[in-house]
This record gives sequence, C-alpha cells and structure tokens, in this order.
Amino acid sequence: MTSDGSAPRRAEEASAGPVESGQRVKALDLARGSALLGILLVNVQAFNLSKLTPPDGGHRLESVDGIVQWLLATFVENKFWTLFSILFGMGFAVMLERAGADRDGFVARYLRRALALALFGALHIVLIWSGDILLNYAVTAALLLAILFCGPWFGLALGIATIALMRLWGGPAPVDMFLLWMYSATAALYLRLAGPHRRKLLAMGTVAAAIAIALLGAYGSAVPAEARKCAGYAIALLIAGGIAWFDRSDAAQRLLRAGVWFFLAPVLAAAVAAALAQWTPATFWPATTPASEAQPAKRRAELRARGMAENKAMAEGSYIEGVRFRAQNGFKRPIDTMFMLGLAAGGLFLVGMWLVRSGAARAPERHRKLWRGLAWVGFPLGTLAVIGGERWVEAASASKPAAALLSLLPEAGALSMALGYLAFAFLLAGRGAADGRLSWVAASGRMALTNYLMQSVLATWFFYGYGFGFWGLGRTWQAVFVLAVFAVQAAASRWWLAGHRYGPMEWLWRWITYARKPAMRIRA
Repeated sequence: MTSDGSAPRRAEEASAGPVESGQRVKALDLARGSALLGILLVNVQAFNLSKLTPPDGGHRLESVDGIVQWLLATFVENKFWTLFSILFGMGFAVMLERAGADRDGFVARYLRRALALALFGALHIVLIWSGDILLNYAVTAALLLAILFCGPWFGLALGIATIALMRLWGGPAPVDMFLLWMYSATAALYLRLAGPHRRKLLAMGTVAAAIAIALLGAYGSAVPAEARKCAGYAIALLIAGGIAWFDRSDAAQRLLRAGVWFFLAPVLAAAVAAALAQWTPATFWPATTPASEAQPAKRRAELRARGMAENKAMAEGSYIEGVRFRAQNGFKRPIDTMFMLGLAAGGLFLVGMWLVRSGAARAPERHRKLWRGLAWVGFPLGTLAVIGGERWVEAASASKPAAALLSLLPEAGALSMALGYLAFAFLLAGRGAADGRLSWVAASGRMALTNYLMQSVLATWFFYGYGFGFWGLGRTWQAVFVLAVFAVQAAASRWWLAGHRYGPMEWLWRWITYARKPAMRIRA
C-alpha cells in the first residue's frame, strides 16, 4: 500500500467496474442466450404482423401452424421475457454487491446505465422497431433504484413530478401512475424497514396507501371501471399488508416475497375488481355517463386504426415512412404499458436480486437442492398450471370474478417455468455445458444487448416492405426463420468474443455506465 492510498482506490475501482469474462457466472450467459431465442420466437409475430393482429393473421391456422402456435404459447410466451427480467434483476444485484459500501457511487453508475438503456430503447423504437422493451426496462430500473435507495420526501416529490409529466405527455392515466407510486412506496417500507417497530410502521403505511388508493377511485374518477380498479388494488394491498404482518423473514427472503407479490398483484386486483362489479349495486359506483360509456369503444377503434396504419406502413412503405410512423406512434405502446410492466418487471427484478443475495447464483453448488427443485418440480408444476389454468379460465369465462381469479394460475405457472429454465441453465453449466456443447448459446448470451438489437434489424429487413417483404409469413416458417437467425448470431458471437471482451453495444453500455472507456480487444 502506498502512503497516499492509491492502491486501495485502484482495488475499489476494479471491484466496482465491469465484470471481466473470467469472473462471469456462466450459467447466466447460458440463460440469457436461451432467453434471446425464446424472445425472438415470440417477437417474430410482431415483426411479421401488426402487434394488434392475432397470431393467425386473421385467418384459420393450418394444422402444423396450429401445433407450433400451441407449443410456443405453452412453453415460450410469457416465460422468456419473465426469465430475461429475472436476469436483469440479477445483474442489478451483482453490480450492487461489487459496489460494496459505495452506495452513492452505485446509484450514480446505475442511473447512467438506466439512462443509456433508455436512449438505446428510444433509438430502437424510432429507427428499427416499435416493439422495444429496453425503454420500459430503463424506467423499471429507475423505479427499483427509488424503492431501494430513495428517501420519503424525495420519493414524494419524484412521484408528484412523474404523475404531472405523464399527464402533460399524454401517457398513462394519473390513476395508473398513482397506483404504481403507492405500491412502490409500500414495497420500499417492506424491504427497508428494520427494528422492533417494523411491523407496526409497515401496517400503518399499507393501510394509509390502501385508503389513498380507495379515495382516488371514489372521488378522483368518474368512470365506474376505474373506480373498481382502484378498489381492487386497495384490497390487494391490504391483503399483502396482512400477510406481511406475520412475516419474520430475513432481508434476502423479503426480496423474493415482494417480487412475487408485485408480479401477481395486477391479476389479484383484477379479480377483486371483477367481483366488486358483480357483487355490488351499480349505484355504489360513480354514475355512468355517455362519455364514460363511449371510452372503451373509442379506445378499440383507435387501436384498430393504429394497427391498420402500421400494417400499411410496414408492409408497403419505405424505410423513411416506417421511421416517420414509429416516431409518431412508436412510443405509445411503452408508455401505455408502463404501469403494468412497472409492477410485473419490477417484481421480477426483485426475484432476480433474491437469487443473488441468497447465494443461490453465487454458489450454485451449495444450493443444488433449490436448483433441482426448480427444474424437476417447479417447471412441471408450472407447465400444468399454464395448461390447466388457461382451460379453467376459458371454462369459467361466464363468471368474470372466477375467470379473473383463475388467471393467477397461468401467471404463476409462467414464473415457475421461467425459474425452471434458469435452473436448467445452472444445472447444465455445473456440468460444463456452458464451456462445451452449449458454449455457442452462452456466447450469444454474453452479447445479449447487441444480439437483441440485431434481431430487430434482421427481422425488419426480412419482413418489412422496404426489405425482402415477407410480411404475413405462417407461424411454422416464422419459427424456421428464428432458428436460422439465432444460429447465425450464435456463430457470430463466438467468433467476435474470440478476440474481444464484450459485444459492441455491451462495450458502449459499460463505457457510459462506468464513465471510462473499457478495453475492448483481448491481448495475446
């Protein structure tokens, strides 16, 4: 150690800096690569048809296409974006662990990371494809920072400012943003409170948030459905508070419980709202007006018109016309979904953090029972919940409360299957597959951001009118296209990483995050 302490500073900078290839958890790269394949298998429908068009393109599915669609709906849809979100939360936790006691430095670095991701997402939307997820992930990452580090007064000011900005921007209704704010505040209480008075403060905070949500629905909304929605979220929050009252788990375990609750809360709230609509008199809710009755039909008409315009622009228009359309309409989807993704993805981020904090990701050999249980018990049970739950929802469709409550099964099953896929990645990596026969999948996962964006470039040029124009391809041929693209990307990733430390976009992202240029090439 030198007298001026320079060596400790260098050591601290190294620990807070980017993860080098030799320090990577190879199972995570394997899982990211698998998630990239699964996400493209789902996204290819939106590349190939408007996001507002059914998977069959409005036509009857042929027998083979129907089988492929069922397999993908059962084993892929909602599972791999869930897995990717869990992996995102694991990356957050790894960065936080490496920061050590330097929490202020971590917050600054992660804010730069989130802002860079938001910029990548915005450019992705305008220049390439409007189905981007990066912008929503960036917003959710900022939300997670606020939950874990934000003080109460700053959180209050931030929430008010966000609601005002969204109102001016024409984004999600203030009701949605208020709900997200209240749920985030109670999650912060649950995760951060400690000491003998923790349960009392948490109970008071939960009740106060539930009352605020209920009052907003009663006096701040003139639409009956919106008022019932607020009541549903208020009751769901009270249920969570009641469960938390008896909770004596440690800090790591609370991450898991809060994450699962965030992920499933919208479904439970919807079930409560549907039950209230059926079991309470209409006079209990705000009076219906012609304007409120016309809103759903107007919304459906707007979505249909936007879908038809998108079909025309992407199937027949030039690249410049596509850019113009996306610049005008592309941000509506991520803004409209900000509330639901803020809850769902935010919950999955917390689940990912739990996997790191609990030691399951850092020392998988010590947690083989957990990984084996998730793989060989959780995955099959999740599959049964998805298949059976969807059938039960369909059978109970005449009863909206029952159907809404039963929809918890496929949602919980999707989470269980995503964790099962992650467990398979850890079990395979433990046997050396990430360095052996599946190294090409792991290589694509090391370049996940680059490959995700490149998938959009390749798919838009293949399907859109300004490229090869294969707009409207059948589901089976979509899957063949995806497998071919992924094989090319995996081979290209292995070739690139043989001489480089990072993918091109990963390198740029790290440069922005750590405010210093990382070495790109591997020196002999």
